Order: sequence, then structure tokens, then C-alpha cells
Amino acid sequence: MVAWSFVYIYHCSSDDFAHGVIIPLLKDKHGDSSKLDMYRGITLSPSVSKLFEHVLLQLYEEQLSSDQLQFGFKKHHGCTHALFTFNETTKYFVRKGSKVYCAFLDASNAFDKVLHCGLLAKLVKKNISVSFAQIIHNGYSKLNACVFWNGIFGQIFPVLCGVRQLVHSRCRTLRSQMKEEGVVNSNVLEEISNTSRSKVGY
Repeated sequence: MVAWSFVYIYHCSSDDFAHGVIIPLLKDKHGDSSKLDMYRGITLSPSVSKLFEHVLLQLYEEQLSSDQLQFGFKKHHGCTHALFTFNETTKYFVRKGSKVYCAFLDASNAFDKVLHCGLLAKLVKKNISVSFAQIIHNGYSKLNACVFWNGIFGQIFPVLCGVRQLVHSRCRTLRSQMKEEGVVNSNVLEEISNTSRSKVGY
């Protein structure tokens, strides 16, 4: 309780929360294990840091929102909803005699490429509270990790980009916000919004 009170009052978290251990997992056991792209890095975080993220969600969930047409990484939403919306929207404009043009954006390994400063700037632009912004900034500014391979821990290095993926379905609102604000270039989204009548995100 004292630790949570400290975080809430001073808007900073323990350095232990920021450490992660990366475990490289082979995607296909029948593939070429000598190739780097055959591995997927899974980061193990302290259990108490995940509990901390749940507390943050309870305190600030009302400040986190995403576009109503964003279906990915949201509770009770999925690919089926996105496809239905896309199909119905297309049918509507076709019936009205309009031509329909589609653009698909695929951000490969998106969670790993989010710039922390850019993410914070987007969230601040959404008018999140100063205390929430300070907690996020403090936590992300000291992220670090090491690789565990063949029973050996590698050297600790700073993590300068990427969004931590929360593991519980109740946290999907936060994950969606992080993805929507940080993963896709905002200028691209604004251009699509200004030149099209509808948009669907997954």
C-alpha cells in the first residue's frame, strides 16, 4: 500500500518495474534456426509491475478512449466486426453509385517500433491528466532488458522504443490506445481521414 501511495503522489514507479528478460522463442521448430527472423522475443516482466498496470487502468481508464471504428485490441471487438463494417460500408456507397477505393496499412511488428516520446506526445494531445502522463513518462524513460539464452543472462540495455503489451483482457483499452496513438503515423491517419468518407481500423 505504501508503494502504491508513493507512485500516486510522486508520479514515479520503482526501477524494478522497468526491467524485463527477453526469451527468444523459435517460431517454427522445423525452420532454419540460424536465421534471426525465425525467432520471436518474449519479454518477461515482474508480476508486481503487471499488478501496477492494472492499478493504473483502474485509476485512469476513463481518460483512455479509441476511435469507435478501431476494432483490434479491444474487449468484445475483433476481426468479424471490422469485416462486417467494411462490407456494409462498401455496399452502401456502391448502392449510391459511388466508386469505392480501399487502402490497407500493415504495421509490421508495430508494438516494437513505437517511439516513447511520440507516444507520450499523442496521449498528452488526448488531454490525459498530468499525473498520468508523468507516470507513463517515468516508467518508459527507464525501461531496460536483457536476453536470456542457453542459461546465460546477457548485458542489460536500455529499451528506447516499443509498447509494453498488457496481458489481461481488461487492459485492452490501454493497449488499443497505445497502438492507435503510437503505432500508426498520425500524419497518415489524418490524410486518410481528410480524403475519405470512412475508415476502419483493426
